[in-house]
This record gives sequence, structure tokens and C-alpha cells, in this order.
Amino acid sequence: MEKQFVTYEIALILKELGFDEPCMARFKIRTNELTEVMSPKLQMFVRTESQEEFRWQMWSAPLWQQVIDWLIENYDIIITVDMNCMEDEGFTFYVGNIKSRETIIEDESYGNVNSYYNARKEAILKTIESIKNK
Repeated sequence: MEKQFVTYEIALILKELGFDEPCMARFKIRTNELTEVMSPKLQMFVRTESQEEFRWQMWSAPLWQQVIDWLIENYDIIITVDMNCMEDEGFTFYVGNIKSRETIIEDESYGNVNSYYNARKEAILKTIESIKNK
């Protein structure tokens, strides 16, 4: 199940961008390990100051799809990953703005990624980079 969650590095960057959604798991900061698979409702209780301090010792570990949905809701950015029809193998991705229908990231130089999962990761990383540069 660990492959369903974003990497520790992506989780840190998302936190900087304001990601604060309930997640099923968290990363321990000191070890970068995925831990505590739990119900999202368990993270929504009112915390005392000491519990809040403990909370900041861990980073939320969102699912890949959760990040894609968050980008749609917060930035109007959509990411799609498809098989590359122009080549025998590989995957390409598209990153665009839902409202303006404009392409945000051209995938020509990033196309032909060898797996769906790598293409999705690459698309999210390039999208985050684009958001940070604005």
C-alpha cells in the first residue's frame, strides 16, 4: 500500500504550498518513514497544545490521487496521464488549467516516461515547480 502515497519529499513541498487535508497516514520527520495508517476522522479531533506540538513532528502523507484532486480544487490544475500513442511504449502527461483550458506544462520534453506511475510523479513534481515559480 505504500506505493499509493506520495514521497516524503513531495509531502514536504505540499505542506509549504498549504496542503492540510486529512490523510490516512503520516511520515515521521526524523526517519522519513510512512507510519500510522488511520481513519481520516481520527485526525480531526480537537488537540491540546502538547498534541499540536506532536502533530508537527509528523507530515501528512497524502495519496497520489488526493494530491491530484487538491490541485484541481485549489489551483484549477488538472493532470492527466496517458499512453503515448505516437510511440510504441511510454506514457505522457498533460497539465492544464481547467477554467482557461490553457496548457501549463508542455509534455514534449517529459514524454515517453517508462511507466504510468513515473509519469504521474513527474507531472506532479513539474506542477508543484510551476506553482512555486509563480
